[in-house]
Amino acid sequence: MRSLYGVISLFLLCVAMPGCKPERDESYERDVVKGLKAVLPAPFHIGRQASADMIEWKVVYDDTVTPGTVTNSFAAYDDTSRIITFRGSQSRDMPFSGHIDSIPTSIVVDWVYQTNAGTDHELAGGSKMHWYGGSGWTGQPSIVSWEPEQQEIVVGSLDGNIYALDASTGRRSRAPFDTKNPIKGSISLDPTYPGIVYAGQGIRHTAASGVRAVNMLDSTLLSFHTRDDKYALRRWGYADGSPAIIDSFLFWPAENGIIYKYVRTAQGLRPHSKLIYKVRDNKNLGIESSIAVYKTYGFIADNGGSIICFDLSTLQPLWYMANGDDTDASPVISIEQDVPYLYVGCEVDKQSNPGTAFMRKLDARTGSIVWTDSVRCWSYTDGLRILNGGMLSTPLIGRGKQKDLVVAAFCRDRPGQGGVLIAYDKTTGQRRYSVSMPSYTWSSPIAYYTQDEHLYICIGDVNGYISFIDGENGNVLIRQRIGSNFEASPIPLGSSLFIASRGRNVYRCSLR
Repeated sequence: MRSLYGVISLFLLCVAMPGCKPERDESYERDVVKGLKAVLPAPFHIGRQASADMIEWKVVYDDTVTPGTVTNSFAAYDDTSRIITFRGSQSRDMPFSGHIDSIPTSIVVDWVYQTNAGTDHELAGGSKMHWYGGSGWTGQPSIVSWEPEQQEIVVGSLDGNIYALDASTGRRSRAPFDTKNPIKGSISLDPTYPGIVYAGQGIRHTAASGVRAVNMLDSTLLSFHTRDDKYALRRWGYADGSPAIIDSFLFWPAENGIIYKYVRTAQGLRPHSKLIYKVRDNKNLGIESSIAVYKTYGFIADNGGSIICFDLSTLQPLWYMANGDDTDASPVISIEQDVPYLYVGCEVDKQSNPGTAFMRKLDARTGSIVWTDSVRCWSYTDGLRILNGGMLSTPLIGRGKQKDLVVAAFCRDRPGQGGVLIAYDKTTGQRRYSVSMPSYTWSSPIAYYTQDEHLYICIGDVNGYISFIDGENGNVLIRQRIGSNFEASPIPLGSSLFIASRGRNVYRCSLR
């Protein structure tokens, strides 16, 4: 009787060879009927599109021994008891939702943890910027149970530390690990090796800039890999975006424009290969958004507004789409009638001010545009910094009674500090409703559901307010000031949420 392993191997070989069909194996089918209740996944293939001709690329291999084949792209994020990456999964679709029994009327702070105060950062020309502590964009915490009966909040801070806090009390559950550089993006946790945290630096301060694998159980550095790469076509050695863990690999796009592929081990990350690319007639490189993954394919959005699909096994680009401007909001994958779609939005950066921010739905198989909406937005400068308008937060996919919606936030849809939250019909792209926000947001929205699957939206803003919104009609039910500046994205837990602010504070709040 053929082994299950043999059947799977034959299937994978056939997927790799178009036109090959696996022979019928009745013994395997009988075993399934007897109670395995497992079926082989249906093959899914994205072919190379003519649009990929816009990309000039090469793959550089550090490891020519380890096969780079990817087969199982979803197992790492199946455990629903933990949130271990930005937006909860490789799809960046935030499948983790809060739950409420009744409509709340207020937000109560359960505890506050203060990070260190941070240090000055010297800018070009001798001026200085103080990053303080707390968290910036995207700054989402993770939640995990490394010990029985203990939930921990793990968060990276602008003060350079990775903190582990008891989710119930807000007290430190472990010694913080100091990376010596401000952490602006969201840390990620390894699903296989307890205690391992991956952190990238978006700001150089006193240590080399790159990505680190840290063991929080004994506060040790396992591996460090610089982003000052001799192959980089852009000399900007940072990593704000979050990686994706697929099989034994970790895929991590960087602000130098390279997509890195690592082998995960208990001793940290080992380089495998990397994709170096540039897009014709577009000199803007660098990836600040997080990679999204469907099956064995990766999707990235970069500073030049390029949306690119590539094969995770070979790193070969398969299609390209021009999104209009710098795209820092992460692509979100939504499976609709068994078809994968991407929701992407850009900001107003490289174009004139005011400019146009686009929200688009793409067919993930080809990169073709299903629908587009445009929002006129303004950028702002104070002489030292440019604060871009448009979309910087990552969209929220509706579920339950509002499964036909996708919700996106835009900065400065009018002059000043305001913003707008727009709910779109997934199928048509029509606006179902818009919520005018007094303060704009970089923080990504999260969802809460009642028992009858009614959607409520929770989102923070740059003036420290948290808003609680009816997902059916856009009515604002609560708008309450909690902190100073919420650039970071929150995570839900039951009727609570965890969020870090600029300044020094990490909060646990409850909806009451």
